[in-house]
Amino acid sequence: MELVQYWQIVRKRWWWLLLGTVLGAAIAFAVSTQMTPMYEARATIMIGAVNRDPSPVTSDINVSQDLATTYGELLKTHKLQAAAMTSLGYEGLPDATVTVQRDTQFVTVAVRDPVPQRAVDIIEALIHQLELQLPDDTALVFAESQLQALQAEIETLQQQVATTTDPIIRATSEARLSELRNEYTALYTTYLQNKRSVNTIQVVDPPRLPTEPVSPKTTQNTALAAVLGLMIAAGAAVLVEYLHSVIDKPEDISAVLELPYISSVGIVPEPEEEGQRLERHCLDKPHSVHAEAMRFASVVMHYALPDTDRPVILVTSSSSAEGKTMLSTSLAIVEAQAGKQVILVDADMRRPDQHKIWSLSNDVGLSSLLTGHSGSIAEVLHETPLPGLRVLPSGPQTANPTGLLASMAFRQLLDALREQADLVILDTAPILSVADTTAMMSGASGVVLVVRAGVTTLQACAAAADLVAKSEGKLLGVLLNALKPQPASRYGHYYGYGYGYGYGYGYGGSNGDGEDSDSNGSPHSRSSRRRHSSEHAHHTIEQSAQSDQGHEIGPRAG
Repeated sequence: MELVQYWQIVRKRWWWLLLGTVLGAAIAFAVSTQMTPMYEARATIMIGAVNRDPSPVTSDINVSQDLATTYGELLKTHKLQAAAMTSLGYEGLPDATVTVQRDTQFVTVAVRDPVPQRAVDIIEALIHQLELQLPDDTALVFAESQLQALQAEIETLQQQVATTTDPIIRATSEARLSELRNEYTALYTTYLQNKRSVNTIQVVDPPRLPTEPVSPKTTQNTALAAVLGLMIAAGAAVLVEYLHSVIDKPEDISAVLELPYISSVGIVPEPEEEGQRLERHCLDKPHSVHAEAMRFASVVMHYALPDTDRPVILVTSSSSAEGKTMLSTSLAIVEAQAGKQVILVDADMRRPDQHKIWSLSNDVGLSSLLTGHSGSIAEVLHETPLPGLRVLPSGPQTANPTGLLASMAFRQLLDALREQADLVILDTAPILSVADTTAMMSGASGVVLVVRAGVTTLQACAAAADLVAKSEGKLLGVLLNALKPQPASRYGHYYGYGYGYGYGYGYGGSNGDGEDSDSNGSPHSRSSRRRHSSEHAHHTIEQSAQSDQGHEIGPRAG
């Protein structure tokens, strides 16, 4: 997707993003406020004696660091933590975190608890239990007492040497003093060596009573959840748009399906007077937005027509309720208003509607001519209030409409109608519902496929266009109806085909020819057969007509 497409998704589904953000923030805030506040106390201890040697030996440093690691792991053991909790009279284990600072003798102990003082007490208990694990230092205590005794004797002899006048006593005292100093030095050296090898624990940063809880972080959790909700909503919007299979904009026809696009028309306003038909809107309101849109569609359609006089245009749709009768009637009206002689043929012999639109008799019509019950076209053609527009109703229903429309008599009738008009428009049944439309396809100069925005699926449009090509028809383009549809409850009158709900061509199964639609219904495989000269006129006229009362309803479906 391009950046513009993402922006269109945001504009279309902005409320998804808002809902995801608000919902995520609300859930996080509600959960955070229900959580128990936790307080954290921390302490830092040093394992081993301080090495005051200005030139320490590497082995001594390594021993101290290894010792810190060992005691840090000891603090994590179940036995030591359980002993600390038992000493305090608490049950369970503490929520403690022990961290050995890398390449140092320092170990940090952090404890979280709902009660601040308990967190401090637990840390102190843990340190105490660790101190109980230190080895015995009796030898060091004895050495320290020996050094103190030697120091006292040395001081006494030094005083005796300083006060005596007897040379013999002086010499004897000095000799003894020298021996004691050597002995003291040797013992002190041994003492220092032994002291370095004895484990010690020193609390360098005692625990302090916490005053603020460390969790939950309500503001941070709410902000993060809002961002997460926004991301999830955005991802869902993009996914839904990517999987969206309904045609709702011209780009779905020209770019996604790669079919020729004629134009788009908007929603037809409600008639101002009772009894008026929506299909005759262009006649009642010749300067309306809808009428201008149909004129534009007429111009683009004629670009795509083959270079022949007196063309026959077949108007159909993939299924019912997409507006083919509405648009075929509107097209006939604007062509007649342009000064052409137009014949509008109601070729939907199963659910005809043109005689109702123009308040005509349907006792004779197309079926009468094809069955031989009427031999004169003049007998069945009806004038309309619009000069230049005549209507041929469908006539009485017959048992085999498909056979009649596929007969040579129908081809001859089209030739005869061409002689009497500049343009013949066929209002036909939905192409995917029955075989009637495909039977008359080859006799038409071009086919206009009507789709309804927000209703017709990409698969249905692709299947209909593919069937036009298989039936030797020339697809002039796709006409997008009701570009901005209103809710279904506000649509105008619709009728349904009694035969049209079970389509003869499935969008993913067998199409009736023993072939899967997946193999021959791909938009890319069809595109090469449907590139016509109308591609240079792929423009969108965004229509949204309003009645004087400000109401909008949907067009009467074909």
